Amino acid sequence: MNTKILELENMIESDFNPELFEKKVYEICWQLDDVDDCILLANLARWAEFDDEDKGAEMAGNIMDRGIELAVKEKDKAKLENIVFELEAGMELDELANEVKDIIKNI
Repeated sequence: MNTKILELENMIESDFNPELFEKKVYEICWQLDDVDDCILLANLARWAEFDDEDKGAEMAGNIMDRGIELAVKEKDKAKLENIVFELEAGMELDELANEVKDIIKNI
Protein backbone atom coordinates (compact mmCIF):
# COMPACT_ATOMS: atom_id res chain seq x y z
CA MET A 1 0.00 0.00 0.00
CA ASN A 2 1.13 3.49 -0.78
CA THR A 3 2.62 5.14 2.33
CA LYS A 4 1.13 8.50 1.37
CA ILE A 5 -2.32 6.93 1.46
CA LEU A 6 -1.57 5.57 4.94
CA GLU A 7 -0.65 9.09 6.03
CA LEU A 8 -4.05 10.31 4.81
CA GLU A 9 -5.76 7.54 6.74
CA ASN A 10 -3.93 8.67 9.87
CA MET A 11 -4.98 12.25 9.17
CA ILE A 12 -8.63 11.18 9.11
CA GLU A 13 -8.29 9.27 12.37
CA SER A 14 -6.37 11.90 14.31
CA ASP A 15 -6.73 15.53 13.31
CA PHE A 16 -9.00 15.85 10.28
CA ASN A 17 -8.56 19.13 8.42
CA PRO A 18 -10.88 19.03 5.37
CA GLU A 19 -8.97 21.59 3.31
CA LEU A 20 -5.57 20.02 3.91
CA PHE A 21 -6.98 16.53 3.35
CA GLU A 22 -8.48 17.55 0.00
CA LYS A 23 -5.24 19.19 -1.12
CA LYS A 24 -3.17 16.12 -0.21
CA VAL A 25 -5.65 13.71 -1.79
CA TYR A 26 -5.44 15.44 -5.15
CA GLU A 27 -1.65 15.74 -4.96
CA ILE A 28 -1.42 12.00 -4.39
CA CYS A 29 -4.10 11.09 -6.91
CA TRP A 30 -2.22 12.36 -9.94
CA GLN A 31 0.93 10.53 -8.87
CA LEU A 32 -0.77 7.14 -8.69
CA ASP A 33 -0.12 4.57 -11.37
CA ASP A 34 -1.94 1.64 -9.75
CA VAL A 35 -5.70 1.10 -10.05
CA ASP A 36 -5.91 -0.53 -6.61
CA ASP A 37 -4.30 2.52 -4.99
CA CYS A 38 -6.84 4.73 -6.77
CA ILE A 39 -9.65 2.60 -5.36
CA LEU A 40 -8.21 2.81 -1.86
CA LEU A 41 -7.72 6.57 -2.07
CA ALA A 42 -11.23 7.05 -3.46
CA ASN A 43 -12.72 5.05 -0.58
CA LEU A 44 -10.84 7.20 1.93
CA ALA A 45 -12.12 10.37 0.31
CA ARG A 46 -15.67 9.05 -0.06
CA TRP A 47 -16.10 8.30 3.61
CA ALA A 48 -14.00 11.11 5.12
CA GLU A 49 -15.89 13.20 7.65
CA PHE A 50 -16.65 16.23 5.50
CA ASP A 51 -19.46 18.49 6.70
CA ASP A 52 -20.98 18.08 3.25
CA GLU A 53 -21.16 14.38 2.27
CA ASP A 54 -21.34 15.38 -1.39
CA LYS A 55 -17.76 16.66 -1.12
CA GLY A 56 -16.45 13.17 -0.40
CA ALA A 57 -18.55 11.68 -3.20
CA GLU A 58 -17.26 14.25 -5.67
CA MET A 59 -13.66 13.63 -4.67
CA ALA A 60 -14.13 9.86 -4.88
CA GLY A 61 -15.56 10.20 -8.38
CA ASN A 62 -12.63 12.32 -9.49
CA ILE A 63 -10.14 9.84 -8.08
CA MET A 64 -11.93 6.90 -9.67
CA ASP A 65 -11.74 8.72 -13.00
CA ARG A 66 -7.96 8.38 -12.65
CA GLY A 67 -8.30 4.66 -11.88
CA ILE A 68 -10.61 4.20 -14.86
CA GLU A 69 -8.12 6.01 -17.07
CA LEU A 70 -5.32 3.70 -15.93
CA ALA A 71 -7.41 0.54 -16.41
CA VAL A 72 -8.56 1.60 -19.87
CA LYS A 73 -4.98 2.41 -20.87
CA GLU A 74 -4.02 -1.14 -19.84
CA LYS A 75 -7.23 -2.56 -21.42
CA ASP A 76 -7.73 -4.44 -18.15
CA LYS A 77 -11.37 -5.57 -17.97
CA ALA A 78 -10.82 -7.26 -14.61
CA LYS A 79 -9.67 -3.98 -13.05
CA LEU A 80 -12.63 -2.17 -14.61
CA GLU A 81 -15.00 -4.78 -13.21
CA ASN A 82 -13.40 -4.31 -9.80
CA ILE A 83 -13.92 -0.56 -10.16
CA VAL A 84 -17.61 -1.16 -10.93
CA PHE A 85 -17.94 -3.35 -7.85
CA GLU A 86 -16.28 -0.75 -5.61
CA LEU A 87 -18.33 2.09 -7.07
CA GLU A 88 -21.60 0.25 -6.50
CA ALA A 89 -20.99 -1.61 -3.26
CA GLY A 90 -18.32 0.41 -1.52
CA MET A 91 -18.87 4.00 -2.57
CA GLU A 92 -22.53 4.13 -3.60
CA LEU A 93 -21.65 5.90 -6.87
CA ASP A 94 -23.95 3.97 -9.19
CA GLU A 95 -24.03 6.54 -11.99
CA LEU A 96 -20.27 6.35 -12.48
CA ALA A 97 -20.45 2.56 -12.19
CA ASN A 98 -22.88 2.50 -15.11
CA GLU A 99 -20.47 4.60 -17.18
CA VAL A 100 -17.70 2.09 -16.47
CA LYS A 101 -19.99 -0.77 -17.51
CA ASP A 102 -20.41 0.96 -20.87
CA ILE A 103 -16.63 1.28 -21.18
CA ILE A 104 -16.25 -2.44 -20.48
CA LYS A 105 -18.72 -3.27 -23.26
CA ASN A 106 -16.64 -1.26 -25.71
CA ILE A 107 -13.26 -2.81 -24.91
